[in-house]
Amino acid sequence: MFNFTYIHTVKHLCLFILLFAIGSCSLNSTQEDSLNQAKNKYIEARNEGIIITYVEFTHPKVVRYYKDLGDNVFIDRFDLEVGVGSLFLQDGAIKETNWDGDNIHVKYEFLGVLETEFRLEGSQEFIYAMSGDDGKSWHFVEEKDYYNDKIIKAKDRLIKKC
Repeated sequence: MFNFTYIHTVKHLCLFILLFAIGSCSLNSTQEDSLNQAKNKYIEARNEGIIITYVEFTHPKVVRYYKDLGDNVFIDRFDLEVGVGSLFLQDGAIKETNWDGDNIHVKYEFLGVLETEFRLEGSQEFIYAMSGDDGKSWHFVEEKDYYNDKIIKAKDRLIKKC
């Protein structure tokens, strides 16, 4: 009898801990709403070639890094082509979420569609959403910039490269 009660209690305790861990790995509704609005604006700006909005929603560390490399590098990095030869992002899905205090990082996976003159090519594109104010505002970083130690220091990354 004691053994059954002990096992039954341990099962409930493990289930509670598992549910708490799963619940704590997700955003609350306010954070999710804020992230979704920012993501939609960022992707719309990128896909439609609205450079000012695209730069506005790009993380300031990324903007500063390319600006410090000179005007030509900055212009090349943030120049958005629309139409043939441009990468169109769609179907964004959250792959991972991690946080430390008010800092939240979210890894998105998008389908990247590259239109060439003769065909469409698909690719997997990762973009990271970062918030430093507990999800009230968000900025975005492409994967190559997120893992660039000159832009985002390894100690500041909440999502580790697989």
